[in-house]
Amino acid sequence: MRTASGRVTINSVAISGDSVQITCASTVAAGTFVDYALTADPARMSTPFAGLTRWGLLRDSDPFVGAITKKAQPNYCVAFELAVP
Repeated sequence: MRTASGRVTINSVAISGDSVQITCASTVAAGTFVDYALTADPARMSTPFAGLTRWGLLRDSDPFVGAITKKAQPNYCVAFELAVP
């Protein structure tokens, strides 16, 4: 999370039903944005797509299994930036 003046410290993140609950160290005011997967992983910057790949682990619990791989195929959250209401 961030504001025009800097980053907002996040104390915890939890899943609550269909929502993600973020608890911050201070009161969140107008002009605050929550970003997800907008920063590239520095450890992967040497890949052919350096600077273009974004990483996040937020996904659903869809039980779908690939027909060929026989492995779970969860749906991962897309990168986003939203203003906090």
